[in-house]
Amino acid sequence: MEAHEYFVKQTYRNRCYILGADGPIKLVVPVKHGKGKKNPMKDVKIDYSTNWIKDHWRAIESCYNKSPFFEHYVDSFKSVYDVKHENLWDLNGEMLTFCLRCLEMDKEIFSTEIYDHDRDVSSYRDLRGYIIPKNSFNNRKLYTPVTYFQMFGKAFVENLSIIDLLFCLGPESFRVVTQSKLQV
Repeated sequence: MEAHEYFVKQTYRNRCYILGADGPIKLVVPVKHGKGKKNPMKDVKIDYSTNWIKDHWRAIESCYNKSPFFEHYVDSFKSVYDVKHENLWDLNGEMLTFCLRCLEMDKEIFSTEIYDHDRDVSSYRDLRGYIIPKNSFNNRKLYTPVTYFQMFGKAFVENLSIIDLLFCLGPESFRVVTQSKLQV
């Protein structure tokens, strides 16, 4: 994980989408910005001046409280939100670790020590500049997903948070993730 790149506004570093009755709903973790300052990802502070956690939970419960696996994951998932993380990096890291555990994916997560523009990137795909919400929601074709039952609508909605998959499919989520194909 790239800990030393500069935080870029309006990216998925602090937001995701869930599916509501009227379509995708954006969940944003507000962050503090220093005027004209470039902050490394690891140093970006979460802004608690608004009650965004309550808003997130209200939306999550409204969208998923009747989903098949809501009761199975909700307490553990909420416990990640209940920790008042100072930094976005810490919240994202804990959320990623939790989701990998739910998917039963044994992945070791490493953080960079420095931001190296000249490093060899042949061993991985750098998608930082590709995955941005400014692109229209339906034009973000990142992968070919395996479709699954979602709580709302008749047409499958792609590129939602892992929250949607876990609450809808539970232990079957691993299969969907591993069978979906990256396109970029």
